[in-house]
Amino acid sequence: MATEKQPQKLIGIFLEHMHFFKELATEDAQWSIQNPKEAIEVIITAIADRTKEVTKGIFTSFSTFNLEAVSEHNTKDCFQNGERIKYWRKAHQGGAYIAESLTERADFREMAASVLGIDLEAEEVSNKVLQKHLITAGHCVEMKQIEREIERVEAGEKTSLAKDGNITFFFIENYDGSVSVVSVRWHSYYGRWNVSVYRFDDDVRWGPGARVVSRNSSELSS
Repeated sequence: MATEKQPQKLIGIFLEHMHFFKELATEDAQWSIQNPKEAIEVIITAIADRTKEVTKGIFTSFSTFNLEAVSEHNTKDCFQNGERIKYWRKAHQGGAYIAESLTERADFREMAASVLGIDLEAEEVSNKVLQKHLITAGHCVEMKQIEREIERVEAGEKTSLAKDGNITFFFIENYDGSVSVVSVRWHSYYGRWNVSVYRFDDDVRWGPGARVVSRNSSELSS
């Protein structure tokens, strides 16, 4: 644990080098202002994990994109089965995100660990801890944003989705602090999009080509 004087010195150093925070995207800076405890937790976790090897070996990049900010909304205005998550969803600041394709079979726990850079073979991590990290690191999105992704791909824009038959997964924060997983897939035979909701602890292992959306820490929003 840090000494009594170290936190004070650290804050002073942050103030001295505050110009580096100008590199934050507007949405990320606003999220940090509105969620100071979560922002500090992200910083502390990043410092603590600085010597760990970050591995995202089960993914290959598919696309990078910006999610639009959304206000609080009712899921019945998004998808017919939206009530399986919760009737009302909170606002989301949006920002830079990335869609990555699986290169090997994985369940949601393994996908989350890879997104977070956690080696499940090297350390025991509970589903509750994985879900908490997904939320605090900003990897969860909102239902309305997923709907807009569908609208954007229909308009010919480059997004997280594609009409190629591959499924795309989005992490969604529940009101009890847990995480669910929403899947989106284009069915060419029926000529429509299919949207489903899964539990995070679902043990199905999805094959190569399935995509996972997470916050893109390597790019700033334009």
